[in-house]
Amino acid sequence: FEKLAEEVKDGFEKSKFADWEVSETAVLYLPGGSEQYRLRVRKNDVQKKYLFFNKSGRLLREAITL
Repeated sequence: FEKLAEEVKDGFEKSKFADWEVSETAVLYLPGGSEQYRLRVRKNDVQKKYLFFNKSGRLLREAITL
């Protein structure tokens, strides 16, 4: 998480998931040269999600994970 771009960290901290724990981060390189940043977050053992951000820190989508 610390190695992510400042915009992505700022976007996460301003999202409704800011109080959730970040357990994993990944950079996804998409066709066309675009990048997305995937953060795996968890609030407890049941509530876990993947959050996808663009380079400017905007939350694009969220997906439930197991």
